[in-house]
Amino acid sequence: VFNHAASKVIVRLVSSSFSAADLNAAEILLPGYTVGATEQHGLFVPGNQTADVRADRTAPGNAVAIIPPQTILPGQTAVRVVMNGTTYNAEAPAAGLPFVQGEAKIITVTIEKTAISINVSVTDWTTSDVALTAITVGTPAGQSSGVRTGDVMTVWTGVDAARTEMAQFTYNGTAWTTPT
Repeated sequence: VFNHAASKVIVRLVSSSFSAADLNAAEILLPGYTVGATEQHGLFVPGNQTADVRADRTAPGNAVAIIPPQTILPGQTAVRVVMNGTTYNAEAPAAGLPFVQGEAKIITVTIEKTAISINVSVTDWTTSDVALTAITVGTPAGQSSGVRTGDVMTVWTGVDAARTEMAQFTYNGTAWTTPT
């Protein structure tokens, strides 16, 4: 069973003052969010740096980002929208805005020419359990991949103390070895 270690953010812009074309052309940022992560002994460890995360457009009206679990404090800017040369900041609600491992948060930002508001709902990121039947490991393309000869990739099943090692691949300088 695959479990998401990160949190998914779906931002939807709605407005009665702006056209659909304006909303779809808007830049959507998650300002000052924690970014990056590492794997340590099969566990997901969130990074400790912050940056403005650009939400990618997946469809008209939707923008998506995958982030490490974290909480945006009440009053902090949760979503920044740049549209038609104007910047609009939507603040986190009074209860804060927690992003939890495995959850998808839908943030609906209502943006008008004179005001902005935010509404948050949570949905399960996964809709069903999917049994892992195969793993395909590609060959890195060039030195920019950061993969070095001797690097090891371990694939785990389960979570926490219940996890077991499923396979281990070693990079030999040109390809990943097949586990034995």
